[in-house]
Amino acid sequence: MKLRGSYGEVGNDRTGSYFTYMNLYTLGYDNGSEPGMIFTQLGNDKLQWETNYNADVAIEVSAFKNRVGATVEAFRRQSKNLLFDINMPITSGVLTRDDNFGSMRNEGIELQLNGVPLKTKSFSWNIVFNATTLRNKIVSLPDSYVGRQNGTKRYNVGRSLYDYYLYDFVMVNPNDGTNLYLPVDKATTANRVIVGADTLTSSTANAQYYFAGSAIPDFFGSINNTFTYKNWSLQALVIYQIGGYTYDNDYQSLMFRGSTSATSNGRAMHKDMLTRWQKPGDISTVNKVDISASYLSQSDRWLTSSNYLNLRTVALTYSFPKKMIARLKLTNAKAYVNGENLFITSKRKGLDPTQTYTGSASYTYAPSRIVSFGLNLTL
Repeated sequence: MKLRGSYGEVGNDRTGSYFTYMNLYTLGYDNGSEPGMIFTQLGNDKLQWETNYNADVAIEVSAFKNRVGATVEAFRRQSKNLLFDINMPITSGVLTRDDNFGSMRNEGIELQLNGVPLKTKSFSWNIVFNATTLRNKIVSLPDSYVGRQNGTKRYNVGRSLYDYYLYDFVMVNPNDGTNLYLPVDKATTANRVIVGADTLTSSTANAQYYFAGSAIPDFFGSINNTFTYKNWSLQALVIYQIGGYTYDNDYQSLMFRGSTSATSNGRAMHKDMLTRWQKPGDISTVNKVDISASYLSQSDRWLTSSNYLNLRTVALTYSFPKKMIARLKLTNAKAYVNGENLFITSKRKGLDPTQTYTGSASYTYAPSRIVSFGLNLTL
């Protein structure tokens, strides 16, 4: 058994300028023949380094002549004096000023199990399993950032930087094919729709925002198996993620965008558009096609589970016998065949949940499936 730990501090001064502490002016704004300049930066001579405090502690255990082992590690990264562009009063002459405000915490636990379940004179099986949990929390913020919407996220003390803040989409109205949301004010009569005992709204102006889940998974990790038999070796690495959501921008953009997509030459649409609402009484999760309106509001309709299982690599290797390579005056000789990204499972076909940790998809090529063969000779 072994106990280990570490602690360190790292500074960050990324403000985009070496002269953030100074008042800056820009020349060239002359008034006729008289020279002129404008005030472009309000300096801050009290600016400090943004600091990250990193700490971890772990217990390592092995038994049965290293046939079984385990490591449990807890880690924390506390960021303080975060560098922010703070909004300034208009009377100051500038819009923002760099200042130290806010703090954020990342912490989690990593578990690793390794073992040799089977071992004989000519065969062995080695397995390594890894799982990690991560929690992110905004501890404090400057007043001007509290509650600020940042794309699909929202800055809130006590919440994660990666929590989605979206409209609460309920259904497509079977009567007219419009999207229906939970309303902020049920008493508002404009665009109000009664469905059974529920009061809903077709207007995003009265739609209710809520925290709809996180881009951070419950846990993620890998499983690595290595099998050896005489001169043969087979290694397979699988990576996985359980929990978390992806805001599927790609899928969203392939659904109808109103007049923009309706008039765009060569614009592709998703096959789900074939199941759209078309006439009163249709029950569908896809709204009607209407060139007069956009139905791409940022709602939880576009959230997709980020669970995945990816067979990342498989490698089969044959090591030539020592007597054979000795006759050939070689030190070593191996033949191999490798496969990468052989398959990945995802909630929606074509979605690659591994492309980003922030949960926002983008138009990127899926990892290529590659199979390679080779011969490695050492003289």
